[in-house]
Amino acid sequence: MARPLSQYAAWTLDTPLREISTSGGVFTELARTVFRNGGVVVAAGWLKSPFRVAHKVASQESDLDEMRGAKYAPSDMSDAWKDVNNALSKGRYCLFVGTPCQTAAIRKRFGSGSGKLLVCALFCHSVPERSIWAKYVSELELAHGCPLKSVQFRCKKHGGTWRNGIFVADFEDGQSPIIEPLAGNVYCDAFFMRLSTRRSCLNCRFKCGNSGADIMIGDFWGVEKSYPELDDGKGLSAVLVYTSAGARVLAETKCELRTVEYQEIVACNKHLEHSVACNTASRARFFRLCNTMTIEEALSKIRTRSMLGRIVSKVRMFIRRGIK
Repeated sequence: MARPLSQYAAWTLDTPLREISTSGGVFTELARTVFRNGGVVVAAGWLKSPFRVAHKVASQESDLDEMRGAKYAPSDMSDAWKDVNNALSKGRYCLFVGTPCQTAAIRKRFGSGSGKLLVCALFCHSVPERSIWAKYVSELELAHGCPLKSVQFRCKKHGGTWRNGIFVADFEDGQSPIIEPLAGNVYCDAFFMRLSTRRSCLNCRFKCGNSGADIMIGDFWGVEKSYPELDDGKGLSAVLVYTSAGARVLAETKCELRTVEYQEIVACNKHLEHSVACNTASRARFFRLCNTMTIEEALSKIRTRSMLGRIVSKVRMFIRRGIK
């Protein structure tokens, strides 16, 4: 297990940026630092036809708009290898941001990049299967009669907060966007119930600092318990620094950094050290149901069976107690 060299609670000093970021805005500040040094950023953004997440290259701040924010969908890495290689071959700094399995792959392929490659891994509990995301997009576009234009999974607007984000989907016709609580969105509910999780995520090999990253960033869940004085409700990032290169770049950002204990970060981010667990039977049934019905219908059937199972378990418990 590789422990970080240091760890922080962090947030950008740019208040407007913090307001539009999922948590504390550290990703954008890292990107800004790389831009100031003539570098590029390779991170997940949106592609259309079909609408999906894909790694893209950004060379200026305006390119970061679509890369900012949580994306609970698998990213297409097809062009990432070329983009990273192009930057490094020209002697430019390159910041690559991705899930731990993606950062491990980039590190294995490019090594240190002659000191020009900075790798940033995201806190990740799991990634949904590509087929479920594609199905959800298809269902949304069919119901709306128009292609998707953009998606925000944890928007802080429309009454949303850092902890309770709003799901927003905009369409190309500019009419009738979907705006609903993240908890209650059928796609996100299936994901958080681990019904759509990729099989490989159930036994992830890139936990415990084994991601090849210089830095890891994510939400500082549980900060209200461990460091209540830092919790202003505006969004807070947790940052784990694994290399001296990561420490140098972080020090150049315009972020407020407060040293914290590693275990306080892990306490509410257990997926940093452990793979997700799921009911494999329910997961398998969910995928079978999705072959013949919508995600919402499949999720409803899973929930109904789960509720009946809990009722039966309680009845059996009361019977056993009665017999005793």
